[in-house]
Amino acid sequence: MSGTSNRRLAAIVAADVVGYSRLIGRDETGTIAALRAHRSEFLDPLVERHGGRIVKTMGDGVLLEFPSIVDATRCAAEIQAGMAERNEPIAPDTRIELRIGVNLGDIVIDGDDILGDGVNVAARLEGLAPPGGICITRAVHEQIRDRLDLAFEDLGEIEVKNIARPLAVFRWPPDTGTTRAAAASPAAPGEARLSLAVLPFENMSADPEQDYFTDGITEDVITELARFRDLKVIDRNSVFPYQGHRVDLARIAEELAVRYVVQGSVRRAGDRIRLTVRLTDTTSRESLWSERFDRAISDIFALQDELSGAIVRAVAPRSIEAETQRMAHVAAGDSDVWDTVARARHLSKALDQDSAERFYAFVEEALARHREVAALHSLKARQLIIRVPVITGVAREEVIQQAESAALAAMRLDPQDGHPLASLAGVRMFQRRFDEARDLVARSIALNPNAAFGHGTLACINGIFGNFDVARAALDAALELSPNDPDKSFWYAGAMIGAFTAGDYAAAVAIASDSIAFNPTFATPFRQRAAALAMLGRLEEARADVARLLELQPLATLADTRRLVPIDGEPMERFVDALRAAGLPD
Repeated sequence: MSGTSNRRLAAIVAADVVGYSRLIGRDETGTIAALRAHRSEFLDPLVERHGGRIVKTMGDGVLLEFPSIVDATRCAAEIQAGMAERNEPIAPDTRIELRIGVNLGDIVIDGDDILGDGVNVAARLEGLAPPGGICITRAVHEQIRDRLDLAFEDLGEIEVKNIARPLAVFRWPPDTGTTRAAAASPAAPGEARLSLAVLPFENMSADPEQDYFTDGITEDVITELARFRDLKVIDRNSVFPYQGHRVDLARIAEELAVRYVVQGSVRRAGDRIRLTVRLTDTTSRESLWSERFDRAISDIFALQDELSGAIVRAVAPRSIEAETQRMAHVAAGDSDVWDTVARARHLSKALDQDSAERFYAFVEEALARHREVAALHSLKARQLIIRVPVITGVAREEVIQQAESAALAAMRLDPQDGHPLASLAGVRMFQRRFDEARDLVARSIALNPNAAFGHGTLACINGIFGNFDVARAALDAALELSPNDPDKSFWYAGAMIGAFTAGDYAAAVAIASDSIAFNPTFATPFRQRAAALAMLGRLEEARADVARLLELQPLATLADTRRLVPIDGEPMERFVDALRAAGLPD
């Protein structure tokens, strides 16, 4: 260190980009360009206006120094408010969000750089802050509480890595995330009671430098699981204090008010990473799922994204399904919204018509009591739209209108849920408003890229457009996320029509056969397989499929097919001619 080094008290601000490795892995050029624009157009001028200076930038972060702690905190709040405004028109999965830590402490001056405990504490505070939020120490809070109109929440004392004593931490905004107190409180009407905690993954390697990798996986899994509206995921601030301590699941379940816990460990040996993960029901101590991932290290950030994505795709459906099955055997009670939603979800999984009628009756009765519960409207919209292909005549238009109303109600009550957007995309598809359908399904997937229903709907819409390669890839993605999903007959239908429109009749037959094997009472694949078989010259088999179609749907005709299947022009004429050859009446 330079001999001219000296010390002084300063206000230090540390900020970093949430999910930086994920953003870089998805679009390196676009992310770097967006960061530069945010800095030149907004951040740098704002820091200068508040009398601060940029000490250094570190790719995904920035270190600032201010002469006044009031100016530093005010600037931090304005940064977060301004970034929220700038992010408003940007898709959620591509937004650049910041975490900020503000500390008042002793620093060591080394040329243009600053070092010391004051900087280290600011960095640890930044790590505790939620996306879009700020964490400060008690000393900062004492200085600014009567000077700034900002309400900070007292998180108590928190132990952090490489700091000898626990930090007394305050957080802004106070309502961000789920604190232990919030986690233990009763669920609000319509709020998912299914609570899950992802404990900090354990670094089993001899190299402490791998801590960043294990912490990164933990944070990414928490962020992605939080996209599922059926899950109440305990935020990072509440789980990271458990890092480095022996874990007692019963105590954690009580302190965080969770039923399900995800645990994991990471071991690096040479050029390989081994990650072990398990999902546990803390009440029964039953392991619901466990897996070991063994990967070669080529791109460490891409590997982190791959592993976190695989964990989310396994954990989310298993935890939701476990809770749904559990609630199906609990006595009904009007007072608990979650019980009602879980029952509706359980009823929606059956494939026969009688079960469908029971589902609709149950949901209507539930909505009479819980009109403001978004999940009930969303489930209703989803079930209605996947029933459209099995309904004939004017009743079909009524069902489409009901699905539209239910989807719009769910979107109004919960704008961050991707499921009703996907349902409305299905509505627009049947209404032949294709541009709107594509936009809606894109927004649905942006809100939750790990939700199968969005990808399944994307398969349908691209199938209608004849984009078979895209439809097939979307179908594969949906089936990977939810291989036994009761909605997959609907997803198959879109990929089938895409294969037919593209002239790949063998693929259409294969997909239809998979659909029939899964649900032999669904009429649509018999219609589509009959058309594809006719185009292949296999008329005897095609006529057998038409006969089965008419058993399941006695009012099926060529005229009704034109109204039902939202394709036009030459593909529709080819489809109708093939069905006519297979024996479907006009």
